[in-house]
Amino acid sequence: MRSFLGRDILSLREFERAEFERVFEVCDELAPIARSRRNSDLLASKTLLTAFYQPSTRTRMATEAAWPLKRAFDAVLAHTDPGALLYASRHRSEFMWPWEHEPHSVAHGILDDETYDWLAVVDGMLTTGGAAVVVGESTLERANALAREATGIAVDPTGSSGLAGLLALREAGGVGDEERVALLFTGVSRSDANHDKEERHEELSGARHPVAQEL
Repeated sequence: MRSFLGRDILSLREFERAEFERVFEVCDELAPIARSRRNSDLLASKTLLTAFYQPSTRTRMATEAAWPLKRAFDAVLAHTDPGALLYASRHRSEFMWPWEHEPHSVAHGILDDETYDWLAVVDGMLTTGGAAVVVGESTLERANALAREATGIAVDPTGSSGLAGLLALREAGGVGDEERVALLFTGVSRSDANHDKEERHEELSGARHPVAQEL
């Protein structure tokens, strides 16, 4: 197997079977650290970069607690210069900056300090005539209850925030009765997921399970 040291890996197509297996082996070794949520010095003196090349599916949604994307979008619109987006890309700090105060929300997963893909999303909204949507806590909670009741999916408030945005757009008249909308639920409730996992484990290890009966 080739060494990973010094390699630039841009695609999984570059991996051989043995390399995949080695990655999975390392994942198994690191699993106890992740499960126990304890700190580790494995990456001490290392620099880790996470680069996102596609806009997030839920970046367009924000809560009243924090809405850096809408703030940036409004700032771009306020520029009458046709090159406003280019200006924004070169003067980022005038359009996107960290929270002045730490916000709180049931949808904590979309409490962006700074929206990493804001420029691409603002460009997309300008091109398509879209806009950023900001919703309150009550709408987030109502959307989550509706999503769970209607689908049976243990989605968390972050994952159902897109539905909260749809509810807000419906109430504002932005989406009509005859329009079809695709929604993505992008987050699961950890407490529900852990409970289901425990129940499934108990079922699989039970004496009446078909596999157990064969042993």
